[in-house]
Amino acid sequence: LVPSQVYVEDARIGKVIVGQMVSDRGLDVKSDPRYFRNFKRGIGVDVMGFIPELDGVEVTSEMVGEWFLREVVAATHRAVGGTSGEESWVFTVPVDSFEAYRQWLSGTAVNLGVAQLQLLDEPTAAALEYGLVNDQKILIVDFGGGTLDLALVQPATQTGGRGWGTFVTWGNSSLKQKKNSGVARVLAKADQT
Repeated sequence: LVPSQVYVEDARIGKVIVGQMVSDRGLDVKSDPRYFRNFKRGIGVDVMGFIPELDGVEVTSEMVGEWFLREVVAATHRAVGGTSGEESWVFTVPVDSFEAYRQWLSGTAVNLGVAQLQLLDEPTAAALEYGLVNDQKILIVDFGGGTLDLALVQPATQTGGRGWGTFVTWGNSSLKQKKNSGVARVLAKADQT
């Protein structure tokens, strides 16, 4: 697990420390303007308010998020011996995350050299992680820091064998259609392995 926290050493070149290393070095001081956490909430949102300037650079939530993901992707490559362009990544998103956030996440993945990207809603990802997908319909409730996400998961045995099942979310139907098509591809791939 990698805590979502960033310490900016030099904003001009995007030199940062991320994750647990920030706490290990004692840099997780809330009053320090170089320390960022909860930056995901500001991504894709037109926030009117304080945007810090560090090293002559206005630091936005999008910048901090990209720096964070850059370091996570690089650390993953080092750990598994991979390189950009060879892998497929699955990022989880809140059920009805803003389209601007989804576009930012997709664009950032491209900038980082991720060849294939799938977006999967968080409650469905939780159901898969904990092995809850069986022969019953289940309602996954994800009560987060600022949201309540719901996903009704129906296994493939009840849907004619499409992937692992049909994933129904509550919210905007156009987003639902986009999410379900991506989810079905991810789960169909997972089912084949």
